[in-house]
Amino acid sequence: MILAVALVLVAAVVIVVTLGVAITWGTAPGVLEERLGLNPTMIGRELSETELAQPFGARVIAPMGTAVAGFVAERTQQHRLDSINKQLRLAGSRLSAGAFLTFTLVSAVVASVAGLLVFRALGVKSLAVGLVLSLLFFILGYIAPRTWLSRRTRARQARIRNSLPNALDILATCVSAGQAVQAALSKLAQRLQDDLGAELRVVNDQVQLGYPLGDALNSLAERCNIPELTRFTMAVSQAMQIGAPMAEFLTAQADDLRRQRRQRAEERAQTAPLRMLPPMIGCVFPAIFVVLLGPALIDALRAFSH
Repeated sequence: MILAVALVLVAAVVIVVTLGVAITWGTAPGVLEERLGLNPTMIGRELSETELAQPFGARVIAPMGTAVAGFVAERTQQHRLDSINKQLRLAGSRLSAGAFLTFTLVSAVVASVAGLLVFRALGVKSLAVGLVLSLLFFILGYIAPRTWLSRRTRARQARIRNSLPNALDILATCVSAGQAVQAALSKLAQRLQDDLGAELRVVNDQVQLGYPLGDALNSLAERCNIPELTRFTMAVSQAMQIGAPMAEFLTAQADDLRRQRRQRAEERAQTAPLRMLPPMIGCVFPAIFVVLLGPALIDALRAFSH
């Protein structure tokens, strides 16, 4: 029965893919071509050749994924979409909230089917055990994308935080050489090729579109959600308003961030023995026990067998 449920799910996926292909390929010619007096047959032939030249994922999977993501987004509350979009921006991902929710649901369903297949492979006869195993895999598949997003967000924030002191040193050098803050930020954005450089290029683009530099910096702090970067943007905005010497301020800010980075490294070094304890208990100690107690256990079993 469980295998039949898995086969039904797979058949549903195949039917959806088939309908998506039919919808994608069976589109009627538009009204614009008819009004312009173009030959729909030739246009359809050229479009078909162009579509066939693209990979299968771009022709079929991507349009279907976009449609499903839009369908899921329309049936999700707006505040939840805003929260997911904020998390995706923090992680530096280009996915939309609907696409992430779709990926989460697909991951949960695939994990649930995998749980059913594992239950079938183990040969357990109890249906309750199979349902519990499938539910457990479903929960794991639902949590996995969110865990991936959280880990990616923390890793990106750590990279930006670590590259910020050196970036401030370069910015202070440019300002000391006589450049304006906006020109120095533009130079820094061109020089850096990491996550911080990408965010600074967004700031530069916003300034070129007419945004005030202070608003662009506040938007940068909101996108990254890093306390050190937030303090830097607020201090730069205040220094520009009161006319404080920018080069000295940037140098002091870089030294302060470098001291905080050293303190975080020392804290991680102090907690290293505690983080090493679980691998030692789970991996190293069992191997040592097998080597030390294995021969004695074999001799004891032989003695008792006689």
